[in-house]
Amino acid sequence: MAFARTPEQIERFRSLAAPRREANGRKQRPTTSAGRVEARKAKDDMSETEALSVALSQPHRRPFKSSRLDPKLGMRDQRVGYPIGRLYLEGQLTIDQFNTSHRYIELYERYAHQVVGVAPKFPCQAISDAPGGKGTGREMTFEEADKIKAQWHEAQTALADTGEWSACAGALVAIGVMLKNPRNDAELGALRVGLNALHKTWK
Repeated sequence: MAFARTPEQIERFRSLAAPRREANGRKQRPTTSAGRVEARKAKDDMSETEALSVALSQPHRRPFKSSRLDPKLGMRDQRVGYPIGRLYLEGQLTIDQFNTSHRYIELYERYAHQVVGVAPKFPCQAISDAPGGKGTGREMTFEEADKIKAQWHEAQTALADTGEWSACAGALVAIGVMLKNPRNDAELGALRVGLNALHKTWK
């Protein structure tokens, strides 16, 4: 067994024992196939408890009381994870407004992506499950496109009939699609007005 006897040897041993790092200071990534496999395995081995702990530590999941929370899930209720869901749980939206918001979000995504042909990167989880949306991997037929156009026109007419189209449509996009919290009471009010108009049209 070798022992360090001089300052140079001591420094050499220290450099060998210290973890190697990238230029940015992060720990060096594995350079061999075996090392990469081991690193991936370690990452995949994160327990459900650890993942849940990270999720629950997010600012929007700070504990709050709501009789609408699923008693079995508590703060793990998926509705806690996005603004429309939290507004419903807090009692600021009715169940009809909540359900109508999801229908509008789906319609918005389908119209933007498959009719207009240009859509931003939506953060909203609901649109990934939209029938005929981005994840289906199939082209929309002319009949389906005409139906979406008619539904979109109907929705925009309902919002325009409120006399506050710009405010209502803007609140629906900002809060429902882009997942932004209401900026103020006026935006929350516009959201409610828009959802009420859409619900009346679609019920």
